[in-house]
Amino acid sequence: MTLLTGKFCNVYITSIFSILLCLVWSCSNNEIKQVQSTPERNDSTSFFLKKSIDKNILLSDRKKYLSYALETNSSQTNDSIKKEFYFKIIYQSYVFNDSIIFFKSNEQLNPILERNGKTGDLARANYYLGLFYKKNENLLIAYNRLNLAQDQFININNEFIAAVILYNMAAIQQDVKDYTGSEITTIEAIKLFAKINETTYLFNCYNLLGVVYNELEEYQKAIIYHRKAIVILKASSNDESLLEASLNNIGLVYQKNGDYQKAIEYFDKILSNTELEHQNINRFARVIDNRAYSKFMSGDTVNVFKDFKIALKIRDSVNNVSGIIASKRHLAEYHSFKQDTSTAITYLQEASSLATSVNNNRDKLSTLKMLSDLDTKNSKRYLDKYIALNDSLQIQERKLRNKFTRIRFETDEQIEENEKLSTEYLNFIIGSSFVIVLLGLFYLIKVQRSKNKALLFEKEQQKSNEEIYKLLLNQQSKIEEGRLKERNRISEELHDGVLGKIFGTRLSFGFLSLKGDDATLIKYDQLVTELQELEKEIRNISHELKSEIMASHQNFNTIVKELVHVQSEIGNFNYKVSYDKDINWNAIDGNIKINCYRIIQEALQNCNKHAKASELRIDFIRIKNLLKLTIKDNGVGFSKKKKMKGIGLKNIKSRSLKMNGEFNINSSKDSGTILTILIPV
Repeated sequence: MTLLTGKFCNVYITSIFSILLCLVWSCSNNEIKQVQSTPERNDSTSFFLKKSIDKNILLSDRKKYLSYALETNSSQTNDSIKKEFYFKIIYQSYVFNDSIIFFKSNEQLNPILERNGKTGDLARANYYLGLFYKKNENLLIAYNRLNLAQDQFININNEFIAAVILYNMAAIQQDVKDYTGSEITTIEAIKLFAKINETTYLFNCYNLLGVVYNELEEYQKAIIYHRKAIVILKASSNDESLLEASLNNIGLVYQKNGDYQKAIEYFDKILSNTELEHQNINRFARVIDNRAYSKFMSGDTVNVFKDFKIALKIRDSVNNVSGIIASKRHLAEYHSFKQDTSTAITYLQEASSLATSVNNNRDKLSTLKMLSDLDTKNSKRYLDKYIALNDSLQIQERKLRNKFTRIRFETDEQIEENEKLSTEYLNFIIGSSFVIVLLGLFYLIKVQRSKNKALLFEKEQQKSNEEIYKLLLNQQSKIEEGRLKERNRISEELHDGVLGKIFGTRLSFGFLSLKGDDATLIKYDQLVTELQELEKEIRNISHELKSEIMASHQNFNTIVKELVHVQSEIGNFNYKVSYDKDINWNAIDGNIKINCYRIIQEALQNCNKHAKASELRIDFIRIKNLLKLTIKDNGVGFSKKKKMKGIGLKNIKSRSLKMNGEFNINSSKDSGTILTILIPV
């Protein structure tokens, strides 16, 4: 705009020209030049990053925006903000596979990480480097970087990214045919993903294991893990596209195992999706080709050539090079079967040339082997090439596998060394602390002796309390026994003595022949009747006294009720104590009664201290040869995991075990507590 203003003095003409110029730029999709003229250009790293991920903009322009983001970020003064922008630029350049921006941004990020980089930042840097090298098939460096990143993410407890890295490392190992190593690494990843319940990557891991076992020719295991992947998929996203990929993998396992009919069943399941050709043209071509090849290998050649040609045509139209190679190999096998050797050789030569152009050694090997079998004139030349390439690849893969093993070993060795240093440091701390501990030990011994004395005193006091309680029970029993005898004596005295005398007096009155006026005689009859009523009343009192005596078990019951009553006044709660009428307390061992009393006492103390209950109920029930004691409150309850360590509950449990009883407590927050003890009697 400055140039335009300098060229045209008239502001109106300048504005019109600017608008026209912008329209021209827009029509040519050259947004970058327009952005360069805006005021945001000087401080707009965030703006350029947003533009770089906008899929509505041409890819070439998005890459330019990313370049501008890198340029503007270098002027940032805040290291923290600058660092985060660099990581975003690095990630986007990885997406674009732009090595220039990727390595330049990493180069500019390194000084910041050296100054104040944390373990998490170093882990991210190594992670992105590993992914970039993996994407560009520099597998050794990729594996090394990912291995470093994995350890760093484990150190900062980021198990998800650590597991993702393990999955990528396993995929690299599978690429270089280190199938055993890939199996071990994948299982490590599965453990982490299962721990954090990450289903998407669990699906990927089980699929990878299926591929690995297929390569190891452990076909049953391969099918098991592919089916596990499908189970996880159906339980989570039920993505039809991923399901079709898994079904195709299972079909390939059956194909490789020689069970062609089973393979065809799975390929047919995928092709039952009539929209597949429009949804995923590459997969449609792959499945058509796989099914045709399985039919061909089973001896069924109907429509096989047609399907091979359809798959090749689709793959050729979308420039799917690896797919074209596979189709041409299959067509070569078909023409060889039809004894059209020259056409078969032509297809194989084309496939070999394509494999060489894209450095696809696996397919190049297979085409060279087939050419050595078919092209009898040049058989030796092709065979020599095959042997040389195969030996070279085996040596290269073996070296890579050894280097991968060494990387993991050196990492484990480094971890072991760090642990050794940590142990030495810990030993130093322990050694330097030993003198202090030794000095403190004498003090602790002295304190412990005091505690032991206190515990001994407490134990003796508890024993004394037990004796006092026994005496209390015995005293209460004797008092109750004396009271019952006295009630019995009074009952008998009333019935046999007083009642008999009154009865005799009434009879004597009845035999008297009294004379007088009518009022006197009426009064006489009334007094005799009252004596008769008095007899009945005394008889009833005597019977009631007898009945109460027969039903009385107040010796233990009274003590418990008195205990609960006292505690209820302290804790301000309502209570109810009930006893099964079948319980004969006189026949129950004194130790059982003592322990029951102490358990109730402990439970009541806990209730007052912690429960905040308004209602409490104690029940004694006789169940055959068992005495069931239940103590229930409506308090705040507690978590059993947190509270079961309390000394009160330990004492209750200990007393229950002393009686050979079973102890159970049921409580949860805000739901009260139920304590149940079953005692054999």
